[in-house]
Amino acid sequence: MSQNDTTKVYIYGLREVGTNDIRYVGHSKNVRLRLWQHKVPSGRMPGNQPFNSWLDEVGENLTYDILATAPVSQARKYEEKYIRIKRGEGHALFNIRQAAQKIYTKEQAHLILSARLGDSIK
Repeated sequence: MSQNDTTKVYIYGLREVGTNDIRYVGHSKNVRLRLWQHKVPSGRMPGNQPFNSWLDEVGENLTYDILATAPVSQARKYEEKYIRIKRGEGHALFNIRQAAQKIYTKEQAHLILSARLGDSIK
């Protein structure tokens, strides 16, 4: 599968070059781009200061391992699975949640909120 295949995602583990310690599990369609985003402060997730501090400390010595591939529709399920696996193996992960919250498009969010709140969101 190529890095440009949009029907699948990669489940990846971040680690410092020269170690086997996975410190974060995530998913992405383009892991090389996501790795670069982790390296630059503007591409990082807010609210996880210990993870961001570790990224600063590791700097350019950050790399990844592909743990699995998954259909896009199953990305979160696979990510959660590998978070559990890596924690079970003793890896000290920086993941705050079991897996990142699903990101919705504006249209999807509107449909979900409309279904829950009715006409009050118009």
